[in-house]
Amino acid sequence: MKDPGAPKRNMGSFMWFSLEERPKIKAEMPEIGHLDIFKELGKRWTQCPMESKNKFKEMAANDRMRYESEKTIYSRKSQSDDGKKR
Repeated sequence: MKDPGAPKRNMGSFMWFSLEERPKIKAEMPEIGHLDIFKELGKRWTQCPMESKNKFKEMAANDRMRYESEKTIYSRKSQSDDGKKR
C-alpha cells in the first residue's frame, strides 16, 4: 500500500507535453474520444521538433530533481520516525 504522505512521482517529458497539448486537441477536435486524443498526442509528439521537445525534457529534468529532493527528505523523516517508534 502506498503511503499517502510520500512525494508525488516525477513526470516524463511526454507527460509535460501532453498537459500542454491535450487542451489544444480538445478545442480543435471536441468530438473525439480519449483513445483518439492519446493517438493524436503520440502523433504530435513524434512530429514535434527537437527544439520544442527540449523544453519538455527540461521540465521533466526539473521535476525529477524536485522528486529526488522530496524523496530524500521523506526518507530521512521516515527513518527518524521509525527510530522514535522503537
